[in-house]
Amino acid sequence: LPSKSYYEKINGVESDFLKERKRKLEHFLKIMLSHSKLCDCKELNFFLTAEDAKFKETQDHTKELQRRMRSKGFREYAWESFSSLYQNTKSFMSNFSLSKADDDEVL
Repeated sequence: LPSKSYYEKINGVESDFLKERKRKLEHFLKIMLSHSKLCDCKELNFFLTAEDAKFKETQDHTKELQRRMRSKGFREYAWESFSSLYQNTKSFMSNFSLSKADDDEVL
């Protein structure tokens, strides 16, 4: 068990310990959000702005993906994921009709 002094530090809702911890966490977040690449990170943005229910839903989805990957093995899971991505991309691209001339122009 932590020492009695630890419990004394967190005994009050706004104890000096908690105030200092909060100040340091806010400082850390400001540093992360001022970083040129991290400020646009969708995962960080989601973590900071997600409502509890959405966050829980995402955690559950991630755990399910991990469970499926472990049960099938990485190769089979990766192949299924790649095949699904390929089919979705193929389906999406079928919405665009390009003639042969258009293909040559794009390339």
